[in-house]
Amino acid sequence: MYIVEDNRIVLKNNEEIVGHVFFKKEGNVVSIIQVYVDSKYRSLGYANKLMAYTVNYFKNKNMKLEMICSYAKKWNERGV
Repeated sequence: MYIVEDNRIVLKNNEEIVGHVFFKKEGNVVSIIQVYVDSKYRSLGYANKLMAYTVNYFKNKNMKLEMICSYAKKWNERGV
């Protein structure tokens, strides 16, 4: 389940937080600051799922994305 908050998007498995994407909004630009996945959920594709959800969420709102986080930059370059 994805939960959109003021400055982050959280991915939960039941009540447990799997990971999150921290972002900052300025006008119609969203800067992706950090992508984090809890250690027990790493290497299972959750960071990719979080990024895909985040990008789709903001693109559907006609927002421009700026990748600040190193993972977000690499994810964006792969064109996933």
